[in-house]
Amino acid sequence: MPNKLKIRLLRAARQIVAEYDLEDSVMTLTIEYPADYPLSVPLIEDEKTIVSRETRRKWLLQLTMFLTHQVL
Repeated sequence: MPNKLKIRLLRAARQIVAEYDLEDSVMTLTIEYPADYPLSVPLIEDEKTIVSRETRRKWLLQLTMFLTHQVL
């Protein structure tokens, strides 16, 4: 069974890139932390998606809320 989730950490760019492979489709999510994090909110982008637009919107909102209110 191949790895379905791949996570890359790009320190110089302050990014985390996650790729989830599901049969013939791949979902890619990028989280970019600003230089003044946690004062500023991380930028979350999905380059490729395998879910509906509404589900995608809910996921991104939940992830944004989690990262914004996370206690370090």
